[in-house]
Amino acid sequence: MGHGAADGHAGVTGGVAEAGQSMQHMHAHGNFTGHFLPGIYMSLWGAYVLFSTLYWSLRRPGRGPMLPMGAWFPANFKVPVIGMSMTLLEPVFLISTTAVSMFGELFNTEHVVPEWRALYDKQTGYTTFDQGDINNYQHLLMYAGFCSAGVAAVAGYAVRCFATASRGPAAVMTPPGDLGVDEEEAGSDCAAARTAELRRMLAEACDYLSHSFLVLAFAIEALLIIFHLKGSDVERRVHELLLITVFVGAVAATCVFRSPQSVAARVVMAWALLTQGTWFVHIGFILYGGVSHWDGPLAAMMLPVELGAHMLVDGLVVATVAAGTMVLRARRAGRRLAEPVSAGHSAKDRQGAKYCALRA
Repeated sequence: MGHGAADGHAGVTGGVAEAGQSMQHMHAHGNFTGHFLPGIYMSLWGAYVLFSTLYWSLRRPGRGPMLPMGAWFPANFKVPVIGMSMTLLEPVFLISTTAVSMFGELFNTEHVVPEWRALYDKQTGYTTFDQGDINNYQHLLMYAGFCSAGVAAVAGYAVRCFATASRGPAAVMTPPGDLGVDEEEAGSDCAAARTAELRRMLAEACDYLSHSFLVLAFAIEALLIIFHLKGSDVERRVHELLLITVFVGAVAATCVFRSPQSVAARVVMAWALLTQGTWFVHIGFILYGGVSHWDGPLAAMMLPVELGAHMLVDGLVVATVAAGTMVLRARRAGRRLAEPVSAGHSAKDRQGAKYCALRA
């Protein structure tokens, strides 16, 4: 009986040791901050895309949505007091957050003076990769992909300002087709027609550029996550489920590229970003929250249930906000139709002024 008790105690001790080694391995290639911050970034980005989609679709009640032809939304407000335009809020947010994240991946900020994380191992004479830092370079490239999408948006905005001869939201929202000239004007002034065609082509190129880099960013993220599967069963499974949210985001971004005026595609894009963001945050708590129930042999079976809950809750939030906005839009359209058309101001005149408010 003494031997049995000793064996039982040894088994319990061994199980605790194995669990401790499992948690230690889960900590070996990342930390809580490395999952929590990207999750917050993605969630804020998704919320911005959702509210921007609904905001711009409300600007033309009864006449369909007016959404940007590019991949990003301009912010239609200015900073109080100083009056600085916040048109580039979304791309600047992408660039700044990913730049800070890339700095955190390249430098070990746990030291007083940040220490460079070398890709090659110094102990082997820089002839082999540093096994501990390869993980950081994977994260670095993921952030670089989204940073490039932000840079492409800023560059495209600068070119669009020239092509549309305007600044602010009007430079982003003006469709390329509105930059051309009619046949009568083209016949009388060939130079003006060529200039207008050049401006239209530049605007289209900027829109294609922003869409292409956003889809590319999701593709790079998916590629890196596929080859990021390592560690315990739970760690591999949470990243496999993360890959699903990235894939949905990539499909949504492609649909927006195909149909930029589709409110549904933009809303699905926002939902995908929100789901990826909340799941990123949850991964941080699962892997680094110190909760012992994730060490069980069947714990990984619970992970799809939790991701499904994220998808459902985020979907309900998006649907509630979208439904409320559509009701508001319908009421505004009803009030507009009930208003009599004043003399000298036809519906066409009011429709022709749709960009005047943006240029103001």
